[in-house]
Amino acid sequence: MLKIFNFLIILIISHKTLYSQIILDWSYTYNGKGADLFYSVIETKSNDYIAVGRLFSEIYKSDSYVVIKFNNRGEIIWQKVSNNNLSECARSIIETNENDYIIAGRSGNSAYLFKMNTSGDIVWSNKLNTNPNIYNEIRAIDKLCDSNYVMVGASNHPDSSKIWVTIIDNNGNPLWSKNYSPGVADAVLVTKNNDIMVVCENKILKLNVKGELIWEKEISGKLHYQFYSIIITNDCNFLLTGSAEGCCYKDACLLKVDDKCNKIWEKVLGTDWEEVAIGSSETKDGGFIVIAKAPDKNGGSYKTWLLRTDSLGDTLWTRKYDISHHNNYNWPQSFLISNNNEIYVVGYIENQNSTYDRFISKFSNLLNSVNEIKVNYINDLTFLKIFPNPFNNSTKIQFNLIKRFLAKIIIYDIEGKIIITYRFDNDNIGIKEVLFDGKYLSSGIYFCKLIMDHKELTKKLLLIK
Repeated sequence: MLKIFNFLIILIISHKTLYSQIILDWSYTYNGKGADLFYSVIETKSNDYIAVGRLFSEIYKSDSYVVIKFNNRGEIIWQKVSNNNLSECARSIIETNENDYIIAGRSGNSAYLFKMNTSGDIVWSNKLNTNPNIYNEIRAIDKLCDSNYVMVGASNHPDSSKIWVTIIDNNGNPLWSKNYSPGVADAVLVTKNNDIMVVCENKILKLNVKGELIWEKEISGKLHYQFYSIIITNDCNFLLTGSAEGCCYKDACLLKVDDKCNKIWEKVLGTDWEEVAIGSSETKDGGFIVIAKAPDKNGGSYKTWLLRTDSLGDTLWTRKYDISHHNNYNWPQSFLISNNNEIYVVGYIENQNSTYDRFISKFSNLLNSVNEIKVNYINDLTFLKIFPNPFNNSTKIQFNLIKRFLAKIIIYDIEGKIIITYRFDNDNIGIKEVLFDGKYLSSGIYFCKLIMDHKELTKKLLLIK
């Protein structure tokens, strides 16, 4: 009894470290013949997901935009690809008030945007530049309070590249378009006051809805900064996500600023190798989930890097994932935390033959999965019993197979590593039982997940020796 009591004390002390550990549920890679990339992903109001990017068309021998809608199991609902030789890509997507989608990117040398309905049919499309001597591209889009949309990117003139901002109405008609200081804008955010924050490398611009510059600030110091995303925090400040580079390598960087771009705090996260943070999302307790790319511990190929911080940016936990499973380079580009508290990441994988494959990955929150999971619960008539629990060395796992489903039980450790998988392929209905042997495992928390008929149920195991 004393051993159990001591272990529970350690467990309580370790709660902050264990909080919100995540596991990779699934990852799908789409192999192409060239530079196949995903740039952005959103969750729709119908709780499906849409990713946008580009793929190489073997028919036209050029890039085509690609838009796919998929569900929480990664199953594609529909896929739409452009059919021409204009070299097109989709960089950003947003859902409208009418449940349609505005997608923005590039077609040839022109900034290009189009609206799709929920079935993937094009409602309208528009090119915002037809001057062959000017190259325009949209990289990010956000919604204004008046049902218009602001888009940012670059306008490349023969002598320079300038930050380009335009506002369109719901039918794709431009209301105004302006160039600003040199650079390429990667992110845009509409504030609660309907002002516009534009992120370009180490510069932040604040505009009003008429495009008038309120201020422009450059983040400078001993390090060279480059930011890729901006979010508004619960306390009405802003978090910038990107990298900070000293004499040798880039490190992931989080910078919290107020509405005048005054620094509140800064965190540089990394090792002796190069790490770059791509995006962030605030959690209910004021902390942050951060997506980044980082090499493995030996400085090898890049992995997808997930970090969890507290409200001051201090790291609670980190974990790297090899999405490719072949030690290729992972380049995450966008992510979201869904309404069900799951994490979806999109990007691309650089192969050893210099081709690129698109990927989508889904991660689940382990501690939110200890009891019955948020959605797709297994029917109440189906139970999952574990006894004894806590256990020493071995325990029995029982569940009720109510139909001839394909079912499996997966045992994970706290880091998400699979210990063992038990499969039940079209077994007869009734009570199923397995004996889980943990005699070679260390004391600690483990997880038992039952998956059946695309539904799942997870419970916690406590091994005490």
